[in-house]
Amino acid sequence: MDKMTANDYRERGDKSFEKERESFDRCDTDGFVSQWCHNLSGQQDHLQAKILENGGKSTFPGLFHRGSGVRVKAKLVSVYNRFSYSHEPKWMVLDSNDKAVLWLPALKTRQKLSKLYKLGFMERDERAPAKAKIAGHGTGFSGLVTCHVITARTDGGYPDHAVPYDEI
Repeated sequence: MDKMTANDYRERGDKSFEKERESFDRCDTDGFVSQWCHNLSGQQDHLQAKILENGGKSTFPGLFHRGSGVRVKAKLVSVYNRFSYSHEPKWMVLDSNDKAVLWLPALKTRQKLSKLYKLGFMERDERAPAKAKIAGHGTGFSGLVTCHVITARTDGGYPDHAVPYDEI
C-alpha cells in the first residue's frame, strides 16, 4: 500500500523538475536523455498527486447496455489496424469465462447509426481507481520520445459489478 501523500508526490515531482533544470544548466542539451526522464518523472508525480487529491480515482469511459443501463464486462484495449497502420481503441466484451466474445469500436457517441448503438450499447463516463503511469512504445531513443504520462485505470478495465455479455 502506498503511504505517500499528494504533497509527498508533488515535492518529489518538484525535485525531478529541479534535477532537469540543473542538468540543462550543466550540460545544455548534451544531457537531453536525463533531462527528458527527469521531466517525465516530475509529470508522473504531479499527476499522481492530483489523482490522490481526487480520492485515488479518475474518470474513464465505460460500456453500458443501452436497454437496462447495466455496466457490461468490457474493457478498452488498443488494437493495431493493419489498414491504417495505427493503433485504435476497441471495446473487448467478455463473457462469464473472461473470454472475448465481441469487439466494438470505441466511440463516445449515441448516434443511432453507430455499431455500438445498433448492438444495444452506449458509452458513459464512470469513476474508477487510477494511477499515474509512463506509457510509450518502441525501443531505443525512438521509443523514448513516444513516452508520455497517462492516467491508467487500475481495476482491470471494469468494475466488480460489471455484467458478462452472456448474462445480459
